This record gives sequence, C-alpha cells and structure tokens, in this order.
Amino acid sequence: MSLPEGLYFDLVRADEVPAAYNLEVEGFPPDEAATLEKLQYRQQHASNLFLGAYLPSRELIASCTSTASSSPTLTHDSMSTHEPGGRTVCLHSVVVSPVYRRHGVASALLRAYIERLTHASPGRYAEVRLLAHEELVKLYERIGFENVGRSDIQHGERPWWELRHAIEQPPDQAAAAQTFDQSALLTALQQQLASKNAPADVKTVDELGGPPAAEGPGVKKLNKSKARCPRPGCNSLLFLRNAAELLALSTSHPLANTPSDPLLPAPQPDYAWRLPGPMSFENITFSKVAPGAPEGVSKFLGCGECELGPLGWVDGRGCWIDVRRAVYDGR
Repeated sequence: MSLPEGLYFDLVRADEVPAAYNLEVEGFPPDEAATLEKLQYRQQHASNLFLGAYLPSRELIASCTSTASSSPTLTHDSMSTHEPGGRTVCLHSVVVSPVYRRHGVASALLRAYIERLTHASPGRYAEVRLLAHEELVKLYERIGFENVGRSDIQHGERPWWELRHAIEQPPDQAAAAQTFDQSALLTALQQQLASKNAPADVKTVDELGGPPAAEGPGVKKLNKSKARCPRPGCNSLLFLRNAAELLALSTSHPLANTPSDPLLPAPQPDYAWRLPGPMSFENITFSKVAPGAPEGVSKFLGCGECELGPLGWVDGRGCWIDVRRAVYDGR
C-alpha cells in the first residue's frame, strides 16, 4: 500500500502529546508503552527529537521520540534522562496508528528523522540507537540500522536487540569541519554579512504563539521581528522588520502540495507574509517552478545562503513567505 495522501512530518507540539500517548497505548503492550508523563518530559526537554507524521488536517498518525545521551550504548540510565549535550540519540519508540500500518509510514518517518539529524549542526549527533524485538530487526536494517546484538536491558517480558545508525555528515559540512582555507574564509565572511549579527536565540511561530505582526484597527500587520532561514546553523537573514505584511490567503496555499525539504514544517494554510518584490529581501534565492506548480505561481523562494526551500513563492501580487517556514528574532 502507498503512503497516505498529503502525509508530512513536523515536530510534535506540547498540546499534541496526549495524541502521541494515545498512539503509544494502541501500539505497545501495557508493560512497554511510555506513560503520558514520560512523553511530556521528552517533549519538554528534547522537543527537537520528537517527530510526528501528519495528515493534511494535522491529524497525528505516527510519531517517534528520543532523548540524547553521552553513553555509547543503551542502558536503563542512558534512556531515562535527557543530556542536552549528548551525541547519542536514544530512540525510545516508533509507533503508527493501527489504521495506517503497512502503508510505509514507519519507514518514511524514520528516514525523515535520520535526514533531520543529518542536517543538524555539523557533528551535533554521532548516531541513533534503539531497541527492537526480533521480528522488527529486518525492518530497521532495511532503513540502514546495524544490529549490534541482544541487549541486556529488561523492559517487559520479551528480549530486545540493540541497533545503531551512524549519522553521516553531508559532504559539504564534513569538508567545512576539516578544512579552513581562503575559500572557507570568504564563505564565512559572506555568511557573516548575510546573517547581519544573527541573535543567540530565534523562535518559530509556534513558540511565539503566532506571527510577530503589528496589531490594531486600521494598522497594517507588518512584521515586528526580523525573519530568518529556519535551518539550524544557518539562520540567514531573509528580511528586516516592517518589510513584510501579513495577509490572508484568498486561495489554497501554493505550497500545500509542493515537495519540500524534510526540515520544513507544513505550511500555514490561512495567511502568509507578502513583500513587494525581490529588493525587499536581504538574502533570497529564486528557483525554477517544477511541472504541476499551482496556477499563477511563477517561481519558488529559498534561502539565499543554504538554499533551503521552498520557503515561499512569487505570483502576480508579489513575493510571499510562509510564516511557519521562517524563524524570528527572539529578542
């Protein structure tokens, strides 16, 4: 069977943890399922490691959740708490709604998860480790995990096997981490100019509780914060304060059914930032439109530094950036 139509992946929000818990209860025996409190702990302390698979209505149909550890192998201790600086990702569970099992959802979710970890800051994570029952070992091996043998951990009545998946740095990141020549210096300077003193913290729309726009009767809803590329480690400046206006969309979202980088969340369906033209941006790139693009869309927009996209689109009314596909200065 094929994947559900419109399936996308995004980080699980705090208010969605109960839905993830329902999946956990449906998917595991009582002596193996995580408690609601454990899932809430993981979302609170390791939210970037809690990924969900969603239908277009944002119905959560699958999830995987992890914590980080400095331990090179899985133990009761390493899987009990989250170490923010740990380089081993301890994957606690991968669970799919009974309705959508045998549709390839678990494999797709795991591949998206590995992809996100691979494109985190260079060297941030070294490997993913998980425990599986014997009948699931082959599934994980097909995705690239290596079976390292039977685990000593006792959790429930059945034995567990431990598997690992190395996190390979993309070639461009690995090279950047190993060499520093004149070319690297020029690139670093260009990034510094593009980022315009990127702040120590940036926030998503969800973390801000909504788009950072001016409010009031008769007031244009201009952006109150600088908008940046959402890729961790890039955060290149896209546009300055008061450069974009928040407007409602009169048609279906042009990016709703457009293939996107796995790092990007599903678009906000109701409104977007509109900028008058290319000169309104600080750093942007324009791509060719693929066949089947929505009517009226002439180009897609991406980060001018790392080329992450699509972040938005161009049509007859101007340039648009999806509010969820940018992060904003937290200060």
